[in-house]
Amino acid sequence: DQDFGIVDGFTTRKRRPGDLVDTKRVVPHDDVHLAQIRDQALDGRLVQFIVHPTGKIYGSELSDYNHPFSMLDTIYEAIPSMRKIPFGRQVEIGLVAGREEWPTRMHRRAQETDRDDIRKRLAEGVRSVTWMLDQGRDFIFVANRDARQQDAAREVIGLVRGHRDPNRSNRSVAEGLLKAI
Repeated sequence: DQDFGIVDGFTTRKRRPGDLVDTKRVVPHDDVHLAQIRDQALDGRLVQFIVHPTGKIYGSELSDYNHPFSMLDTIYEAIPSMRKIPFGRQVEIGLVAGREEWPTRMHRRAQETDRDDIRKRLAEGVRSVTWMLDQGRDFIFVANRDARQQDAAREVIGLVRGHRDPNRSNRSVAEGLLKAI
């Protein structure tokens, strides 16, 4: 669906194997670039930015929202400030890995980073899934399973367009993920 697209944005983390080249501009994590990001934030030129628990920065500018339905992947700490942005409409959807996929994904990530980073990511995962579950019974979950990512994409598009109702059983996927973490 051409109306949907990922918010490009930027990050100070290094590109990972398998990252798509056309998403997330990589900005060096050095004093010069961190000062530029700080100045952009203070001048109100960033739509959003967060410091990830790993210490890397993620952010976006208005020009990064270039689709009728721009989708931003973020962590739960960014949601309250995102709610204040006057978009035409916002739909909060929690994409959650299945309990079975989680160890494989973490193993892949462990090959790319150090133990401290993994600990921070696990702690962030617990906080994020707990936050989603705390949003109440009406919060929308989509199961993002490795072998069925196209199904997850179709589900998100259907939910946002109002063509389908949330699959309430996906909440149990989130609960299982939290137990696995």
